Amino acid sequence: LKPSDEGGATGPLGPGARAGARYAWSQSQTEVHARIPLCPEAAARDIRFRCTGARLEVRWAPEGGAAGDAAAEVLAGALLHRVKPDEVFWTVEERDAKLGRHLFVQMVKAEALQKWDCLIDAEDHERIDTRLVRFFKDNMEGLSSLGDLAKIR
Repeated sequence: LKPSDEGGATGPLGPGARAGARYAWSQSQTEVHARIPLCPEAAARDIRFRCTGARLEVRWAPEGGAAGDAAAEVLAGALLHRVKPDEVFWTVEERDAKLGRHLFVQMVKAEALQKWDCLIDAEDHERIDTRLVRFFKDNMEGLSSLGDLAKIR
């Protein structure tokens, strides 16, 4: 599968998400990001988020509803590679013109420059061709000699 321009793809969500909704993920040299669509009624206080470094769990537990493991699964599974659990952050993004209201998750890779072919390591999550992922681009294109390098400073 050809990766998105951000070096990622999309994947399925669990029963706690809107029907037919898919998450999008992307990567850079040092980070992996996930964008998970949220229902309009989902408040930040209703989100149960956990990342151990090897596993990611996002559940929705509306106030007054189910708690803990009984909360509706939105996205859960083993990550393809490890992330630094102390450097994982999430926020609810309200006004994204392209994705709408969503949960944005930022995770720092345990090993920088490691190319991920999927976010969640499971059969139903599409894998990209990592040979097509380019971390270094733009500034170096079109350089034919070291003399050209001085021109981009």
